[in-house]
Amino acid sequence: MKISEIVKREKVNNNILLHKEGLFWRAYENSAHLFTQNIKKYNVLYKYYKNIGQNIVYK
Repeated sequence: MKISEIVKREKVNNNILLHKEGLFWRAYENSAHLFTQNIKKYNVLYKYYKNIGQNIVYK
C-alpha cells in the first residue's frame, strides 16, 4: 500500500490499523498515537515523504 493511501485511511480512522512491511507490522499517524497511548509505550518516529510533501509519524 502506498503512503498516500495510508494517510487517507488514517485521516478518517478511529482504530489502530497495522500495515505489514516485510517481517514487521507498522502503525502510522493516528494509529501510532493510539498504539503508544493504549497498548505499549514506544517512541514514535517522524519521516518526511517528498511525494506527499509532509512528515508522517510511525512506529
